[in-house]
Amino acid sequence: MTAVNTVLSLLAVDYEPHHKLACYVSHDAASPVTIYSLIQAAEFAKCWVPFCKKHGIQVRAPFRYFGTPVSSAAESIEFQHEWQDMKNEYEKLVSRVEEACNSEIQLLDSEEYDVFSNIKRNDHESIVKVISETGRASSPLQSRSHECSAKIELECAYVQSPHTFYNGLKDDPFGNQLVVSQENIGKGIVGIQGSFYHGTGCFHRKKIIYGLPVDGRTISTPTYGMAATPDRVYGKSLELINSIEDFKSKPLNHGISGSLDAAHQVAGSDYGHGTKWGINIGWIYGSTSEDTVTSLNIQSRGYQSMYCDPVPHSFLGSASPSGPLTTTQIKRWATSLLEILFSPRNPIILSLTTKLHFRQSLAYTWVLVWGLRSVPELCYSLLPAYCVLSNSTFLPKRLIPILLFVMYNLHTLCKYIRCGLSMRAWWNNQRAWRINSCSAWLFGVVGIVLKLLGLSETVLELTKKDGPGSDDGVADREAGRFTFDESPIFVPATALVLVNLVAFGLGFARIAGAGMNGLIWADVKYEPEELGCCIWVPLMLSPFLKGLFGQGKYGIPRATILKSVALALVFFSFCLRV
Repeated sequence: MTAVNTVLSLLAVDYEPHHKLACYVSHDAASPVTIYSLIQAAEFAKCWVPFCKKHGIQVRAPFRYFGTPVSSAAESIEFQHEWQDMKNEYEKLVSRVEEACNSEIQLLDSEEYDVFSNIKRNDHESIVKVISETGRASSPLQSRSHECSAKIELECAYVQSPHTFYNGLKDDPFGNQLVVSQENIGKGIVGIQGSFYHGTGCFHRKKIIYGLPVDGRTISTPTYGMAATPDRVYGKSLELINSIEDFKSKPLNHGISGSLDAAHQVAGSDYGHGTKWGINIGWIYGSTSEDTVTSLNIQSRGYQSMYCDPVPHSFLGSASPSGPLTTTQIKRWATSLLEILFSPRNPIILSLTTKLHFRQSLAYTWVLVWGLRSVPELCYSLLPAYCVLSNSTFLPKRLIPILLFVMYNLHTLCKYIRCGLSMRAWWNNQRAWRINSCSAWLFGVVGIVLKLLGLSETVLELTKKDGPGSDDGVADREAGRFTFDESPIFVPATALVLVNLVAFGLGFARIAGAGMNGLIWADVKYEPEELGCCIWVPLMLSPFLKGLFGQGKYGIPRATILKSVALALVFFSFCLRV
């Protein structure tokens, strides 16, 4: 239903010229239910699209539009009847799709789906289905106006909109909405070479994706070598090659004729082998963050991008609704971004060898090193506990760390207030970044080290999202509570909480004992600030502190606690030996 609503919202948007719309759905699970759902969506679109056009509907995803009851006082009786009829038709659509999901085997008995009956889902020939050859088109007029300007015709490769979510929780308890980062970095780099490509919410220019030069501008394009022929660049599909040649001369009247044979050929998983696809042209391979490496490839050729943030937002996505899902997603980001950092496409290298601006390369680097921050932050999280346990000190004179602490937190708080966010959102995000540092980012670093040593390969870990009409994660969305599973990714943070709590208890007992003997601070070398840090770390990891006493999915599994205790004992042993 997520795919169905996305397609329906696309078809219903006002776009000119109408005949230029083409909606393609690429799906790699060989699921007959997907085809069935899209066929049902195409039928429903025959009444949904005219309804949106007639009444100027702005929220064009049906599950969101019908989620808000119509105001009887503000609308005519005719509209109310049409609204109810349309809602009834949508509910029938949902029922048909849900029934198909529950009885997929029955679909295979139909002649229309016999192509799915004898295939392996992870190894099969490409399957291409044309569901409807008519439709309407979509685009925020803002991005079209961007691309129509003469200056941008020469410079702009793509127009990017920010990530926004229809199911974002209030005050961002999981820290996965990245509002402040997009506001500062996303808009800040517009004055250099423009926004990064985010993987969604983006309008690309086909010329740039094909690696073609823009008329009237001297920009370095991919060098294919003297022996490079069109088939070695674009593959062996003559129809595709001819369409690209037509695009060079007649950019407004181009396209493939519609041959299904050509579509099957190009859709094959081995089509790009031995060509420049994924290397110099198209979406670039080699990282699960193909969006970041693709924008690096485009901007290193000298192109710029634009940032489009209209009101209301152009695109809305689905945020991960729970702790484990968010952590898995951020781990995938950390691993894939580090892959780029330790590859020939490192932005600092590209700034020296290509047309990527140096300041733009610094912005890319700031994002790519997210995972590496876990190493020093882990050391700083353990350092106060180490000092207390070994009766030593590491902080300078008392006023300096206090001033730094206050200044840093006031600085970050001001950023959130400027973005219109609450103090609670600031606190939630500070906690989330610390949690990510000792869990998702740390495991991302471990994963990339193992890959560099040749001991493992990175694997794409899919993140389940909360789809339309689903009850998954409802309790989490209402309460915003962190949930746990038995993943080892939660072990380091749990161990950090245990280490700092034990260190605070021992340190406080030592001071209390010295006071009772009249020897206040006589044998104690650590300062109150270091003892305070042993409480600050568990506060920043408060979901794990609560998880130690929680039940069910809100409690840390016993196996995870036992592993964390073992890890904490290793640290205590190290402190005593030193």
